[in-house]
Amino acid sequence: MANRARGETSVRIGSKNVTLCATLGALAEIEDRLDVRLSEIGSRLSNPRIRDIIVIVAALSNGAVTEEQVAKLDVTQMNALGEALGEAFAAMSFGGDEDGSASEGN
Repeated sequence: MANRARGETSVRIGSKNVTLCATLGALAEIEDRLDVRLSEIGSRLSNPRIRDIIVIVAALSNGAVTEEQVAKLDVTQMNALGEALGEAFAAMSFGGDEDGSASEGN
């Protein structure tokens, strides 16, 4: 079950419910596989290629599903994947203030 406080979200992939979470390892894998920096992932998601979605979902599953398994999904599941990706990335916070500076403390 997804822990929303940790930024987790669930999506059904094939016959199983999969928890997606933007861990550091998942983000590093996305950077590597898509050849982008962390700051560029959001812009890639605003106009994604199908391959981007496959790579990102597999990475955010943290080993629960492979790219091959995601690639076999029916296109009718695209809305659910899109919503789950949005939830997973919305939970990310880098501790910056509105002016872009890092917040102090904590």
